Amino acid sequence: MRKLFLLLMIVPMIGFGQENSTDNKLDGYIKIAEINPPTTVDKYLFISKVHITPDNKYFIVRMGFKPTYFAVYELETQEYITLFKVSGWADQLFYQDNTLYTSNGKKKNYELKINSKYPEAKKLKHSLFNEINPEGCYYIKLESTSKSTGLECQSHLDYAFCWEYIGKVLTIKKKGCISGDCVNGQGTYNFQSGAKYVGEWKNDKIHGLGTYTFAEGHIYVGEFKENLKNGQGTYTFPSGEKYVGEWKNNMKNGLGTWTHPEGDKYVGEWKDDQHNGQGTYTFPDGEKYVGEWKNNMKNGLGTWTHPEGHKYVGEYKEGKKHGQGTYTYPSGTIKEGLWENGEFIEE
Repeated sequence: MRKLFLLLMIVPMIGFGQENSTDNKLDGYIKIAEINPPTTVDKYLFISKVHITPDNKYFIVRMGFKPTYFAVYELETQEYITLFKVSGWADQLFYQDNTLYTSNGKKKNYELKINSKYPEAKKLKHSLFNEINPEGCYYIKLESTSKSTGLECQSHLDYAFCWEYIGKVLTIKKKGCISGDCVNGQGTYNFQSGAKYVGEWKNDKIHGLGTYTFAEGHIYVGEFKENLKNGQGTYTFPSGEKYVGEWKNNMKNGLGTWTHPEGDKYVGEWKDDQHNGQGTYTFPDGEKYVGEWKNNMKNGLGTWTHPEGHKYVGEYKEGKKHGQGTYTYPSGTIKEGLWENGEFIEE
């Protein structure tokens, strides 16, 4: 007789603590956008610097040499806002009162031009300035420090800006709350471990309906309570192994169904991640046990059947026939009486 094949699900614990936004490590960052120089404007454009406005509303990509172009994007959405051009070389960028200023490195004859082909430029104030006092403005930039090819990354808040020195593509990554409301509402959060949660939040905790995807590929879809799996939920492994049912305090508790891609299946009661109470376990070949369980083992009254015609009805203890029971063979022979540790001892 085949031994009972129980696969215990090893469910990764969910680490819900939100990352420190000043952490410069790139673990847990997920790509959210890519920026390419507008070659329709100038086919020779390349990316050399990224400027962040002090109020964290915009990031500006510096491109070219003479002339110099600046493409403006909204930081939170990465939405393109406008492109402006400086006829000569421009390295510095200033920002004050939602207005952008740039220069060719001198203190006079500053010129800011907004490309009129982009009507969305009206989202920013823009004017012509003949003279600016840089000390009265704010200035911040992220730039590549390498003088050779190779990927460079600079982090700011929960973002990371990555590009090759004098590059053609700017990759933007983010960790932490990448969209929505991750305090009280619906939000998406990237964890440093590589995990991702999309769903409801309450008081800065995962609470309500949501989907948690682990870095290893495990996925839980269901209800949460204060960062723990609680209520109805489905947990799926990359292998195809799955549990659908009730949870309490991050463990399977209550009624649920566990299935394995090889065909094994358990339907019944659970307690603290183990089979406890009434349940049915079915094997791929049709072998089946219906009855009581305790600590993942057959315990109490139950019925075991085998597709070849074997059948046992009676008591179990710690997975073995123990107590009063009746065993029926395919031939019709019946063995009824007292069993101990899986062995028949007397009629």
